[in-house]
Amino acid sequence: MDKTAVFIDNGYLKKVQDEMKIRVDYEKFSNEIVGNGDGRFRTYVYDCPPFQSNPPTPEEIKRKSGFDKFKYNITRLPRFEFRTGRLQQLRDDHGNVIQKSDGTPMLKQKGIDMALGIDVTKLSATKQIQKIIIVAGDSDFIPAIIAAKQEGILVTLYYSAGTFLHDSLYEVCDDRVIITNELMSKCIRAFPQ
Repeated sequence: MDKTAVFIDNGYLKKVQDEMKIRVDYEKFSNEIVGNGDGRFRTYVYDCPPFQSNPPTPEEIKRKSGFDKFKYNITRLPRFEFRTGRLQQLRDDHGNVIQKSDGTPMLKQKGIDMALGIDVTKLSATKQIQKIIIVAGDSDFIPAIIAAKQEGILVTLYYSAGTFLHDSLYEVCDDRVIITNELMSKCIRAFPQ
């Protein structure tokens, strides 16, 4: 039975890949973390397109093109869905854009956690799944995890010891698995995704 759904916050997984200097094949990664005992219902990948100034710089155009190619390739994998959020510039109390030390604007993802929470809640409430695997580090969708658990869904968190992990997310999940170099090495991407 295909009763396990995988939810990937791609901003988080990109940090894990950068930390380990490994690029994974998302289909291999999803199948590896689901394992042989459970079937994979579907994998949901959540990400935002990169920031584009007006007009965009050549580097921003290149990053956007890479994002579009990644999204295109993910959506063509079997049983994969791609959910897109947006980036918002952070502003101070006076409405001025807050900038990093290099002069680029500070940005925050918007819509990703809400989309992930809605998908978790909907699939759980309609009994389409029995188990959830989450690859993430922040706590914004904890209410959705709690709702899923109340529906009898088992929730497993995959996380990296080297990247940020919110304590509340760790505590609310039923099981926790550290993403190791060994796991990532089993899923190395053979060509760009």
